[in-house]
Amino acid sequence: MSQEPKILSTSELLREYKNKLTLPDFQRDYVWKADQWGQLWEDLIHLADDGQHFMGSLTLQADNIAFRILDGQQRLTTLMVLLDFLTAQQGRLDPQLENLFCANDSANVQYLDLLNPENTAGRKTRASAQCIQYRNIFQYFATRYSLAGHPGRAALLNKLKFRFFWLVTEIPSGSALGHQTFELLNATGKPLAYADFLLGYLLELAEQKQDLTGKEVKERWRALLGSLTAGELYVVEEPKILDTDTPEPDAGEAASSPDSSAETGASTNDTSSSRQREETFQPLKLKKYLNALQTVARLWEGSMPETVESFQDVLSLLCNTAPQDLTANCILTELEAWLPYYLALTNPLSTTYAKECFEQERYYLSTLRTAAVPMAMRVLRGWEKGRFSSRDVAAILGAAVRFSLYLRIYVSRVGSGLQNVRQKLAMLDYILAALQLPKDTLTVSQVLGILMGGTEWKLTEAPLRTFSYSSSVSKVLLCIAYHRDGRQPSIAEWERQNSQPFQVEHMVARNLQGGEFSKYGFDVSTIDQPANLLLLEQSLNNTLNNLPPEEKLAREDGWKRSCLFNYYQQLSTFPDGPDHWPALYTCQKRRMQDLWDGFRDYMGTPQKIEQKPVPILWVHKSAGRVQKLEPCTDGLPGRTPSRNLLLYSLNSDLQLQTEPKREKELERVYLCTTRSDTIYYMDSEGLHKSDGQLLSHEGAMMNTDPSIKNLAALFLRFLIAEEAGVPPISTALGNLLKEEPLYGMLAFQPVGTEKPNLQEHCDDQNVAWNPISLAELIQSPQECGTVWLNPKFSGPEFSRRLHIFYQRYQQISPSNRFGFWVETKTPTLQLLGQEGEQEMYYVPYLNIGDEDLYREFLEQSCKGSARQKTTPPLLTNSFSRWFRAERKSLMDLLQLPLQIPEYQRTYVWNRQNQLELRNRLLNASAEEGDIDCGIVILCRSTASGFYDLVDGQQRLTTLDAFCQYAMTFCSKDLPLKSEIVNFPEEVGIDQKRRLAACLRRVHFTVLYLEGEDLPIICPYQVFSAINGKGKKLTTSEKLKNLLFEKLESNTLGCKKKEVADLLRDTRFPKAWVEKNNKCHISDEELYRVCKNDLAASDKLKDFLACGEIYKRYFNSIPKDASPALKTELLFYRSLEITTGDALLLSWLCEQNRVETGDVTRKLKKLNMLYFLLYVMDRNGNDKKSINSKLPKLVGCNTDPAIRCNEQTLLNEALTTQTDPKIVWDQYVTTYDYGNARKAVARFLLLQIERWLGLPEDDLQRYLAGQKSDLVEVEHIHPISTPDTSLRMNSLENICLLEKSINISVSDLPLEGKLHPAEQSRHCYKDSRLKMPAMFYADSQKSIARWYSPNTKHYEKAGAEARAEELWKMVGSAFAEALQSILPSA
Repeated sequence: MSQEPKILSTSELLREYKNKLTLPDFQRDYVWKADQWGQLWEDLIHLADDGQHFMGSLTLQADNIAFRILDGQQRLTTLMVLLDFLTAQQGRLDPQLENLFCANDSANVQYLDLLNPENTAGRKTRASAQCIQYRNIFQYFATRYSLAGHPGRAALLNKLKFRFFWLVTEIPSGSALGHQTFELLNATGKPLAYADFLLGYLLELAEQKQDLTGKEVKERWRALLGSLTAGELYVVEEPKILDTDTPEPDAGEAASSPDSSAETGASTNDTSSSRQREETFQPLKLKKYLNALQTVARLWEGSMPETVESFQDVLSLLCNTAPQDLTANCILTELEAWLPYYLALTNPLSTTYAKECFEQERYYLSTLRTAAVPMAMRVLRGWEKGRFSSRDVAAILGAAVRFSLYLRIYVSRVGSGLQNVRQKLAMLDYILAALQLPKDTLTVSQVLGILMGGTEWKLTEAPLRTFSYSSSVSKVLLCIAYHRDGRQPSIAEWERQNSQPFQVEHMVARNLQGGEFSKYGFDVSTIDQPANLLLLEQSLNNTLNNLPPEEKLAREDGWKRSCLFNYYQQLSTFPDGPDHWPALYTCQKRRMQDLWDGFRDYMGTPQKIEQKPVPILWVHKSAGRVQKLEPCTDGLPGRTPSRNLLLYSLNSDLQLQTEPKREKELERVYLCTTRSDTIYYMDSEGLHKSDGQLLSHEGAMMNTDPSIKNLAALFLRFLIAEEAGVPPISTALGNLLKEEPLYGMLAFQPVGTEKPNLQEHCDDQNVAWNPISLAELIQSPQECGTVWLNPKFSGPEFSRRLHIFYQRYQQISPSNRFGFWVETKTPTLQLLGQEGEQEMYYVPYLNIGDEDLYREFLEQSCKGSARQKTTPPLLTNSFSRWFRAERKSLMDLLQLPLQIPEYQRTYVWNRQNQLELRNRLLNASAEEGDIDCGIVILCRSTASGFYDLVDGQQRLTTLDAFCQYAMTFCSKDLPLKSEIVNFPEEVGIDQKRRLAACLRRVHFTVLYLEGEDLPIICPYQVFSAINGKGKKLTTSEKLKNLLFEKLESNTLGCKKKEVADLLRDTRFPKAWVEKNNKCHISDEELYRVCKNDLAASDKLKDFLACGEIYKRYFNSIPKDASPALKTELLFYRSLEITTGDALLLSWLCEQNRVETGDVTRKLKKLNMLYFLLYVMDRNGNDKKSINSKLPKLVGCNTDPAIRCNEQTLLNEALTTQTDPKIVWDQYVTTYDYGNARKAVARFLLLQIERWLGLPEDDLQRYLAGQKSDLVEVEHIHPISTPDTSLRMNSLENICLLEKSINISVSDLPLEGKLHPAEQSRHCYKDSRLKMPAMFYADSQKSIARWYSPNTKHYEKAGAEARAEELWKMVGSAFAEALQSILPSA
């Protein structure tokens, strides 16, 4: 029987369980990250000195004299590291985690195993990873402590030890019980909707503050959600501009859904459909709105954590009110006030600003849905408050639209250092305020100039004409062309008049039957380009769908019904007669010229603003994130940054400087040699002995504003001075500085050579690199050359990278050892020693040179210094006055006065949930004793005396109905669910006595929240701590627990490590389950189906046997595998997909097929199918459906083919064409290799290399992708200077190239790539690949070809000659591979 639960403070927990805890082997690795660490820190820092915080539950299982942690591992581990930080003193650090865990050798884990990161294997490696994990957590809290302004450690420690409380539950020993409890705590239940959670908080707030009635709160809340739902009138397929611009769209929102009636403007009386829309879509839209408000208030992007505390923090910033002073009316008023701005910027059909001069820019911005929306919300609010004029708003929104278009059309192709500008866009309104420009004078060009700063703005026609379809960007481009001459009505007015939006129509449908684009002059590369796109009303677009263009034009309800038909007719968009449809593409020439002219005129040119003095922006920081920003200028007196501020400034080019204001980072530099025991240090005064004696003023390198250039120069000088009997350092510099992470910090220029292209070394193109002359540094002509230094690094980061340089140099010159370290302003946690035997030091130094000399110094400096622990005063009232816990039977619990609070959702459990609970009851053994059903949270209402059911409603409601069925007993207060009262009998339970006996054994851990001074937010904080704090278990972690239970019950405990390796992710279990069931299993269903499959007695043995095969062939390549099989396995693995895993696993499990070569043949065909899938499936439909199709081929005796086992693996429209030359020309050569996923591009190009005759050994090396054999996509003509006559990302300008060679030839003209001016530079000649070798006309690679003798570049003529040669070389092999997967006659 379980013990009574206990409420313990952290101090009591540490005292009661000292040296008593162990970790079960089925526990997951440490998975908490910065978000969870940050939440713990926020809980601590915001807790009042006399407050109480509920930390969560800690479930322990008795194990002889120790206790195994079943739940609470992550939060306990993190809290102990935080405790270490708050008590840390300078010197060696001994983690307190070891004081909690068993000290004897029989313990199943050591304390650092709590910090085992995900995906680490090998004890030695793992031990090192654990220490690094500890250091990362420790340093995170150190950073947060510094940003918070160094609050008193004693006060924080006081709260952490005596104001943080735990619900501790002990369960009896028993292996199966431990696994079942772990599953109960982590694998069941449904989360409460966040919207309902917030409604509950508002209702409680209104009741306490008496500012609104409950009815008023609910009405206003529902109106808010209703407005959000109604505000999105149509689906936007691609709501983001760049991956970095905005979070991924919520799942399901862009799909056909029950919301479609609202999108088309149709009405419905179907209440069930309406209810489904409300429940499904409002939470999604609410979350997006809250995310936008978070960025409005805090100026950073990201999802708001779904906790009441986070909601409260954001609203307190918006309301400018302390969190404890918020009222329901204040919160709702602020939410309602910001809502119109949000809706206007996310719904193109909004009429809010229809008569304003910035309406067109608002329409474009709402169509694009960029990351600029929160900034634009602040601008619209500023306009209403009178801070901006209508003209100013038009300029700001217009610049945001233009910049977003520029990013999407140009930057994604060419690349640029514009990440800085993206950050500037988020705070554009604050920057404008800091510049103090006169009101009503802003222009789009000025705002663009502020955004772009010194970054080049380069508009060219080719990227626009070849821009591939995007529903949002393409629509805006077509609208810009339409609006060029001020046409009326505008597109927005047309949409409002017709009560429906325009959509982007493909004149020639993308999935036209047979893919016969050439009938209209198009091909697969041009079908998604603007020449094939029109604006068309949604209703017409839905009607015409995939019809041929001639039918779309001829039908009564076709293109001619569009209100834009005359506009397109005037631009000669449509052919003159029925015989001219093959010229449809050429008909678009005038329209495309009109598009370019309109786009160029609209985009304009940025106008640089001269600003002196340069403005400064003060940014209040907390937790490393911006919370509030206020503008000021250099002239304001009395404003100096403090520890909780960051300094943002604009340089003379109006580039945003985002480095934090650095106080003096480096205090001293220490030096010593292996030939002397004397330690020297250097500071701003000069060189000293360790006792402080000043030796010389000469050579002082440090000053009040330390320069990393001085540090680098001193290091290089000392390094060269210690050099003896080895080649000059300049010989090694060139190679060492090309390696990561030195690359980007230092670059070497040998004497007599041109200055290196430093932009290759650094993403930020605005860095002013500093030169260091070696000859001047040491006054020696032997050491010639220049070291270029990137000054953008902080002193500590630069020191860490210099240490890596020292380590690399030691491999060249192991005899050259010297001590070199710096003293920093604040201490950091460091790991010193050999891997697996590392010790931790908390010291204000950073090592650069020899580690042994550094450790000797640390031991001497820390010796004899008494470590004074930071001990808080003991509290006399450390007991919990708000939390109480007890163990209670179901019968006793149902007799309490219970009520479901208003914010709680309705009953949502389905039959599957009910069935799982029933099985849990009936499968409980008699030896198990009590049947534990988890935690129930009850909050005592002082007004009514009832207990609000905060958590546990679904379980209690179901069990209450079971009680009514089995014992005619139920709660008098809970609503009885009549539809499930007889459910047990329906599913086969006809023995009421058995069920009644089980129900009498059901017990809960009941956590009571009570007290006259209980804060309103407490129930929500406790609910989050029990259910939502931290990271939910992944499917693989749940499966690990399930499998370990099966192994133990079958006396196969020795297989645990093997199974744990298989379950590092869900790839193997998913493949095994799909192989067994011969169908696709979704991630959501995987755990349930796998659990059901393993219920059969023989399935565990099959799971282990298949796991052995999986490890043999998927995780590695067996040495005895045939070369052909090895190649095919490497090809499949290199693609980094899992859709074929079940099919491949089924082949490999039939050993005779492996031995006879059947698997090799089938896998080769499967790889060819994937090749065609990627180059031909431009819509992505086949890539989505292949998931469900391939598992159905398990057990099929035929080889994979385009049509196989009554399935079409590739779309019919793409498979009617079987001519190899047409497939090659229309699909393979036109595929977008440059923008494809790297693994896909590598897979496709290596297949072409195989057809070109690349030797199998080389092919396998490149597929394996070891460091020396990494290959990358190479743009033959540099992508940074695109040639409009070439398709820059297609095969005519693409080949594979080794990474080391690609770095060397980057941005050179083709002649330079074939015969570089510098003999030391790598070039195409050094490649073992076939495609680079084709650029030489002879086998000795001395005669280069295919570049223009005038420009030295690769141009259209050379590309055509190369394409012809390439087909001659691959045609036969490609035709054979294509024929192999065509269906048999």
